[in-house]
Amino acid sequence: METVDPRLRNGYVKEEVELVLKLGLLCSHPLASARPSMRQVVHYLNGDMEFPELNTVQVGFSMTNLLKNEGPNPDAMSPISSFLVPSVFHCINLVASSASVNQFAFEGFAGANLSLEGAATVTPSGLLKLTNDKHTKGRAFYPIPICFHSPPNGGATSATFVFAIVSDHAKLSDHGLAFLVAPSKSLSATTRAQYLGLMNISDNGKASNHVFSVELDTVLSPELHDIDRNHVGIDVNSLQSVQSHTAGYYDDSAGAFMNLTLMSRKVMQVWEDYNGQHMVLNVTLAPLDVSKPKKPLLSTSRR
Repeated sequence: METVDPRLRNGYVKEEVELVLKLGLLCSHPLASARPSMRQVVHYLNGDMEFPELNTVQVGFSMTNLLKNEGPNPDAMSPISSFLVPSVFHCINLVASSASVNQFAFEGFAGANLSLEGAATVTPSGLLKLTNDKHTKGRAFYPIPICFHSPPNGGATSATFVFAIVSDHAKLSDHGLAFLVAPSKSLSATTRAQYLGLMNISDNGKASNHVFSVELDTVLSPELHDIDRNHVGIDVNSLQSVQSHTAGYYDDSAGAFMNLTLMSRKVMQVWEDYNGQHMVLNVTLAPLDVSKPKKPLLSTSRR
């Protein structure tokens, strides 16, 4: 406990110190909607209320303010643009292997050691711009292999990323984004459009792909059995989702489903949480100024 005043010696309870530190972080959150009320703070301190989960990978204060105050500028965009910002990112290839990388976060992508392909670029302000025109594809890969299973009982893997889809046309967008996990970065034969730069018509659906992705889809593709033109889907070896849901989130107070429009130019956040022990994947979506909803948008059991 390096943050504890050394003059206290051992005259403190570790759990109480950790709680106070976490409360301090929560109370100083850059988004006012995520800060607890004084009544909630008292309940947390008294142990009357369960403390909310603090994800180790979160959007940094300066980048959050950049999004709130500046954000992607529609007037400065090419016909169709896709932006991602910290903490984790679209089409980042988290290579599943035994490398000992446990967690990472990016406070802006300027200077980040990413492998960029296609139309993907990093703007001077640190935003990751994936596409900048029609009929293009862009990918950004995290270069270090990630271990997703901690034997013998599995482990927990969490990722979150913030994105915006910006188009010149309010009711027209490219096919969307996807967060990808794959055994390698070799995706040169993939095609754009409904295949999102992840697969092509000949290898779509093959078990040998060993590819997992969470798609944010803004075009209805009947051949892939899309449910609508505004949905989130969980894909395994295929762009035909094993589970999908219209984009939105469940409000914590009333439990009501709140619709979101992916191509609204508004900044949103996605959380992906995988429990390796129970083999359960949860995917959650919300506007940037809304805390992570307790109920996920999608939940599925996957090995």
